[in-house]
Amino acid sequence: RHEPFFLAAGFNLPHVPWDVPQWAYNLYPADTIEAFAPPLDDLDDEPAIAVQRATQQGPSGLSQYQLVEAADKAADYTRAYLAAMSHSDEMVGQLLGALAASPHATNTDIVLWFDHGYHLGEKFSWRKLTLW
Repeated sequence: RHEPFFLAAGFNLPHVPWDVPQWAYNLYPADTIEAFAPPLDDLDDEPAIAVQRATQQGPSGLSQYQLVEAADKAADYTRAYLAAMSHSDEMVGQLLGALAASPHATNTDIVLWFDHGYHLGEKFSWRKLTLW
């Protein structure tokens, strides 16, 4: 049929718990990953509310950034995030490859949007939900 149709595809593996296939981890050998160390003044250009959010302490008395650092997980989390991004890139590539091989390749509009913004230590943050 030649009638228009809508197809949506979602990829949720870039999100915690970063449970991605081993091949994606293999792209980033653990001994090659260096955790980002933010400069001490990394929050100086942010409004007070952003600084408060980044440095907010949980029940442990530590901020999320301090918890990750104390657990020595920064490099592991960075590696997992990179693997998740590579996996997502591969999945988008497979989808685009299938479209290119289909009869709809020349009459299909593609709209991609991503939920970017997971911080890997920048501005003393190990999460999303910021606007910097």
